[in-house]
Amino acid sequence: MSNTAPTRLSTAAAAPATACSLQAEIIGKIYPSTVVNLLQSGRYKWFVQAARGLGKSKLIELLHFRLRAQSQTPAVYLHGGEWERCRSEILETVKEVRADSEGSHVHILLDDVDQLIYRSIHFKDERLDETITGLLYLVSRAASEQTMFIATSGQSQEVLWDLLDQTVSDDEQRRNMIRAFSSFLSSCEAHTLDPWSFGWDSRLRDMLPELRRTEKLAAAAAADKACGRHLVELTGGHPSLLTPALVELIRILKQQSPTAQEERLRTALESESLSSEDDTLLRGFLEDHLERNGLAPLQHNINGLRRSVREDDRDAFEALIALATRRTRTLPSRYRRVLEGAGLVYRDVEMDCPVIPGELLREEVARHADTTDLGAHGIQLEPDPSEPRRRGTLIVRLETGQRQVDLQDGQWALLSELYESRPAVLSLSELAARTGQPSETAVRSTLQRLSARLTEADLEGIVDNHYGRGYSFGSDPAIKQEDAKAE
Repeated sequence: MSNTAPTRLSTAAAAPATACSLQAEIIGKIYPSTVVNLLQSGRYKWFVQAARGLGKSKLIELLHFRLRAQSQTPAVYLHGGEWERCRSEILETVKEVRADSEGSHVHILLDDVDQLIYRSIHFKDERLDETITGLLYLVSRAASEQTMFIATSGQSQEVLWDLLDQTVSDDEQRRNMIRAFSSFLSSCEAHTLDPWSFGWDSRLRDMLPELRRTEKLAAAAAADKACGRHLVELTGGHPSLLTPALVELIRILKQQSPTAQEERLRTALESESLSSEDDTLLRGFLEDHLERNGLAPLQHNINGLRRSVREDDRDAFEALIALATRRTRTLPSRYRRVLEGAGLVYRDVEMDCPVIPGELLREEVARHADTTDLGAHGIQLEPDPSEPRRRGTLIVRLETGQRQVDLQDGQWALLSELYESRPAVLSLSELAARTGQPSETAVRSTLQRLSARLTEADLEGIVDNHYGRGYSFGSDPAIKQEDAKAE
């Protein structure tokens, strides 16, 4: 990719690059050939797809940094999941590009493009069409040796194509937008992130020594070898576990005022002849740190399947438990796709079988084998097969009776999110982000309409209001009885 003369584009995202986060640098070491391929292959439109938790957001941060460092062309970073900020930056960039009579060029790096596609299909707001049209305009300019467009997605091209093909709209502008997105997807070169490609364990063992050199820290071959062995066994190479472990090890080595425990760990990490006691200390530390700080996103993915309104997800969760407890070594293809998409399994090419990466994740999954989910006993959310994201039915079966309530759009999205996130309490801002609503006010209004629908059906306790904190799925659902209503 050739450097270009400086442009007059003044977007803040084009400010000189000074540093990249350690997390992003580690992701670059997990995917070294990917970084080279994306930036030096001679192709200029990329669609990078990855399962949840495999580091695509940090990868695009690293690519953003590298592009800004090696080219005078501005590089703009956009996040499809942060709608208000994303919209503002798209419109501002379009305005500046169009205003430049010399024809500004700009690299576009878009994280979570699938969330923008879902929004363009399922939601309407006054500036959505303008924003998506602006984005597609910028994409159309990123097709030369001067500029690049790189998008990441938690869904594959095929899934998004199917979604766009199956979407029916009476609005001509919306239909044009759907066709434009399909054309955009077709124009991009697809790349799938795979942290378990051939030689992943060797690359992992080399990461701590490489980070020591990068951070100008003294080498310690014995400690690095021990840490490499423990990281392979505990994390299985999963980026959600490996990244926080390496970040914490470097933090301890650089700590200026360490605690007594950190000082002892640093002594072990700097040792050239590691004792068995120090080896056990390092192993125990890594286990404790990852259980507190690394497993959370993977636990969220596990619970999302366990509590899902989709039967295939719940069946895939049961298959995952069977794999973790060694009751099976195979997975039906429909379950494997679900579990790979959640970042919970990968296919070991050499052994030709599905694998749960690392001892920590495998033990976390196995822990669910003897538990029973009582959080929504007697309650089921049944999505509409034709439009599962837009509409569905709340089914309540209790000893006191049965009720069914048909819901759609925002009300269905809110209740589904609360159901899948139970027992967590979600703030208005979290609900807005997760359901694609434009503001907290919109969420509050939707909750009020949902409450009215549930009251009409004599249902109580379906949604709990935790005043000052947010909302959760109800812990004590009930059907209002006739005598109570009469009183």
